Amino acid sequence: MDSLNEIAMLSYIITIVLFLTTSLGMSFKGWLDWRIYGLKNYKGIKGRVFFIVGIVGFILSIIGIFIYFSNYEIDSKDETISIDTNEVGKLNPISPTSNFYKSNYSYENSTYTGYMNPETMIPNGEGTMVYTNNDEYCGNWVEGVKSGFGIMRYHNGDVYEGEWKNDKKHGEKSLYTWKDNKRYEGSYDNDQRHGYGEFYGWFDLSNGWEGTYKGDIVDGNFEGQGTFEFVNGDIFIGEFRDNKRWNGTYYSENGLQYEIVNGEPRTN
Repeated sequence: MDSLNEIAMLSYIITIVLFLTTSLGMSFKGWLDWRIYGLKNYKGIKGRVFFIVGIVGFILSIIGIFIYFSNYEIDSKDETISIDTNEVGKLNPISPTSNFYKSNYSYENSTYTGYMNPETMIPNGEGTMVYTNNDEYCGNWVEGVKSGFGIMRYHNGDVYEGEWKNDKKHGEKSLYTWKDNKRYEGSYDNDQRHGYGEFYGWFDLSNGWEGTYKGDIVDGNFEGQGTFEFVNGDIFIGEFRDNKRWNGTYYSENGLQYEIVNGEPRTN
């Protein structure tokens, strides 16, 4: 119990004791007046009233003391239980199902630092794995499997930040940055860029595209509705198929505009 609790308890006890002694004094004085003067004059009547009030005050004081110490005893027990369960590593031995921390542990020819299941000696919880090819994963594990949020730094300089599921990139609002500073922000599904996504600094030698794409992604390809803004200021808005502009409108930076139908430009 800290000092504030001790002061509060002391103040409460002093108040109860004062009330108790006042009640006893009042009842005793009232009893004397009642016995001396009877009920035929004012002092006797007042004495009887004081006696009754004093007795009631005495009873209430006793009840108050009983309630206070009953609650204090319960609070003390609860506090002990709370400390005992929350500080497992300090007060209790580690149970067989509890995770514990290992540093530079050799795991499947890789090096792991983090929490493990002591029964299976498998990563479980937050930890960092450095693989033999120098890839490094830092994040959450569930029984040896990357699951939850984590960051993978590949040995070639690429970095992925986002959610994982069953050892695969999976989830929305993920970020993949290539070593040349190209980046993808969007969804992954089963290790594939899939769903809505945005490519920044994209460059494709096969079609000469360089710029920013925002739109639908299917298995890593531009597929569905999207917008591609070229570095020269040109913009295409419409449907993509297999990374190709399929149906939509092309707006040239110099003011020209034409339609693309089934992958072919249509000018009037």
